[in-house]
Amino acid sequence: MSLKETERKIYQREDDSPAGGGPEELNRPRSLNPQNAGEEPFAASSLSPSSLEKDKEIWVKEQEEKKEKEKKFSKKAAIALGAVVLVAGIIALALYIRKSAFSDQQVKISIAGPEKVKSGESVSFDINYQNLNRASLTGAVLYINYSENFKPAGNLQFESEGPSSSKFNIGSIAGEDEREGDHPGKIFRSQ
Repeated sequence: MSLKETERKIYQREDDSPAGGGPEELNRPRSLNPQNAGEEPFAASSLSPSSLEKDKEIWVKEQEEKKEKEKKFSKKAAIALGAVVLVAGIIALALYIRKSAFSDQQVKISIAGPEKVKSGESVSFDINYQNLNRASLTGAVLYINYSENFKPAGNLQFESEGPSSSKFNIGSIAGEDEREGDHPGKIFRSQ
């Protein structure tokens, strides 16, 4: 049998087959798709330019859809990352503002008075206090310890806490404010 005859038997269509459907019928390849039963699956016609163009268009659409999904995902990820950075920034700023609103290092107190005093003479010590913070101080109290030779007198803001200490009720001091007070008394020579 020649090559042509073998090829004809292999690729013979169903409508060309003998009526009996003998052994030749069993050896013949069948198409899996009944609609394309008459087509040859590997024929040059199945690779026509129009079908290739159609496949190319489908592939291009799939690639464009994939790129569009990636762009949407990137936008959502960037927005989420931006939101996280914004929230973290707000929290850090709030903590910084809270921390810098008040610091005990920004409260300054100085006491000035004469260096030499005669026994029994009245003396006054000037007390200067500053609140350099942005926040106000409320209910501020200053405790002063001094020698037993000093006897406070004449200032109602001072309350005696013992023989050598007093409490000075300052009250409220606004932020960035400075005040002065005096602490009068007498110094006696120790015996």
